[in-house]
Formats: sequence, C-alpha cells, structure tokens
Amino acid sequence: MQNENSPSSSRHHKYNNNSSSSTTTNDSSCCCDTTTTRITSSPLAAAKYAQNFPWNHRPRPQVFDPIHIRLGKESPPAKACSCCLDWWNSRSTFLCCLYPLLIRWSHHSSIMDMKSEKILGVKEEEKGTNDSTVLIHNDDDDEIIAMWKKQIVNHPLNSTCPESMRGLWWLQWDHAPENLVTIFSDCEWIGIWEDDDDGHDENFHNDDNNNNHNDDNVPPNAHLKGYGMWSRRLKYNWSRDDSFLGLIFAIWAANRSESRFWGRMNLKDGICTIHGKRGEGIQVVYRVTDEEWWKVHYSGNPGEPNDQTIEYMYKWLKVLDKDGNPTQHWNTYKQWTEEPLPHPGCGCGNYQSWWWPLWACFLSKSQVDENMCHPHYRQLVNFRV
Repeated sequence: MQNENSPSSSRHHKYNNNSSSSTTTNDSSCCCDTTTTRITSSPLAAAKYAQNFPWNHRPRPQVFDPIHIRLGKESPPAKACSCCLDWWNSRSTFLCCLYPLLIRWSHHSSIMDMKSEKILGVKEEEKGTNDSTVLIHNDDDDEIIAMWKKQIVNHPLNSTCPESMRGLWWLQWDHAPENLVTIFSDCEWIGIWEDDDDGHDENFHNDDNNNNHNDDNVPPNAHLKGYGMWSRRLKYNWSRDDSFLGLIFAIWAANRSESRFWGRMNLKDGICTIHGKRGEGIQVVYRVTDEEWWKVHYSGNPGEPNDQTIEYMYKWLKVLDKDGNPTQHWNTYKQWTEEPLPHPGCGCGNYQSWWWPLWACFLSKSQVDENMCHPHYRQLVNFRV
C-alpha cells in the first residue's frame, strides 16, 4: 500500500494496495470481482465501487440491542449436542489434553493471560518451525498493553488508517470465541479519503439505560470524508479464547494463507460493510463514537425480503487507543474475563465446569449464548510484529 500524498501537508490521502497477498486487476471500471475476490489497485475505482452501495437504504440503528442473545433459538438436535458435550463454551476445557498440539497447529505465537497477568509466548522462527514455549513475566498488565501497543503503533499498515479508527477493539456481545482485534489498524485500505478531525464529537449521548442515540442524524464521522474498500487478514492480531472452539477458529484462520474479510467503506457517514457468503449487504458496521462501533447482521441484502430485519448485533469497543493507552473500556474487558459466567447451570459457572460435561443441560439457548459472550482470561494471539 502506498501513500501518494503526504498526510502532514494536505490531510488528503489516496492509497494503492500493492501487497503481494492481494490479486490486482488493471480494469479500473470494476473494483471487486465477486467470483475471485479481486481488488483493484486504483483508489479511484475503489471509491466509485463503494459509492455504488445503497448506504441510505436502511435507517441507522438508534438503540443497541443484542437481539441474537435475547431471541436465542436452537433446533432440538443442536440443543442435545450442546448439552451432552460442553465443547462450545468460551471457558470449556473439553479435550484440554490436546490443547498443546492444537495450539502448535494454530500457529498462534502467544497466549495472553489476563488472570496471572503474563504472556506465554510460543516462539516461531523465521524458518517457520516452532521453538519452545517461553514465559514473559510482568507485575501488572503493562506487559500485555505494551505488546498490543507495539502492534498498533509499529506496523506500517497503521499509518494508512484514519487516526480515530486506530487502536485495539473488543468484540463485546459477540458469542463467537474471538475478543480482541486491531481491526482497522491492520487493514489494507484502497480508496480516497480526507481527515479533518477536530477531536470533538457531540452527536451522541447515553440515555438512562445506557443506550446510545443519535440526537440529530448528523453524520457521526463528519470530520472524515471518502469512500473505498478495506480488507483484513484473520491470522494476525486477532485473539481467540483458549478453549476448544477458540482453537478451532484459530486453526481455521491460521492455516488458510488468504483468510481475510473484504468490504466497502463510507467514512463520511461512518459505515462499513463486510462481504460474506450471503451477500455484500448483510453485515454492516456503524460508527457511534470514536470508541464504539455497532456490528449489525441483517436478514437480507438491500432490496431482498427482510432486508430491514436485524438478526445479530454486537459492539466493537476500543480498549486501547491509537497510542496504545487504555480507554474506559479496558477495565470492563478485564472484569468480564475474571467474573463468573452469568448463568452457571449445573456447574460452578467459571473455569472449573470441566467436572461434568452436562453442566449446561438446563440452560436456555439465550443463556448459553450470553455465557459464550464472556471471554476466557487466556487468549490465543498471533502477533504480527
């Protein structure tokens, strides 16, 4: 990715994606080939492609509602499987005897331990072979913060990201076993945008129930303008729970060299999309503040039946800012990793539920999903730098 205009001189940016990991095409009239997921190297073509998306087709959500938790549904066979074997829980120790082998297979270089406040590092040499496990001691979480700060500040891709979007993000209320991600800082940006950030954003407030609202429908990212495409690899700087399901996610991401997501970006309105198997308009991410985005999954693409119906919703909360300093959400994340699960079921509900694999048999699907949203205190991470 190249910066064709100096940020310090004009605050106007055009970016080319010259990464060897992306396939480029010289056809400036088409940015994305949906059959081969090609991305053009032309910022102008990427901007035009993004502008073609119907950004105003849906109203911006006004109240946060993790509807996938509230309306949890599950078929009887799936319920039976979940009850009989606790393989899905974020704190499950199912098949824990295989974890050392699975961790090696996942090629994740470190285990971040929030409880003992240590980083367990699995060193990977340049030759691609795994060396022995090493232990990095620290007196508090400064070592963990310092490691993430290194990822945020030192990686070249970070300089191509708008300042307000840089940092480490927690995927709160997502029941997938993934938690901390340098989402935007590790992205490849292709498009045209300009940043006139004045450091202030007064468009949103919290009501008595701590629900965010947009007061006057003013674009929440008014200091940013521009359109384009963005993509991010799933392998690096993306933590997974140190559990059976978390390891499955880690192995899948690490052993597919081109595992990544793609999407459009509309920085003026603070909206991004993520392409998926069901289409390019199902997954939409809305900016609320500099420290909060809402990821929304709809039942249909724009123009399809039920395209206004929300079926999944969770938050991206910034826990470390662009300089690697903790935000107001860092301690909340730590608290979630340490406190017991909200629905203990038949077990004790924290990290010792291994003693009876049927411990969740009396929980509803909503209770199971809410438990899955609470992170493990140990996170598998493949740090990039």
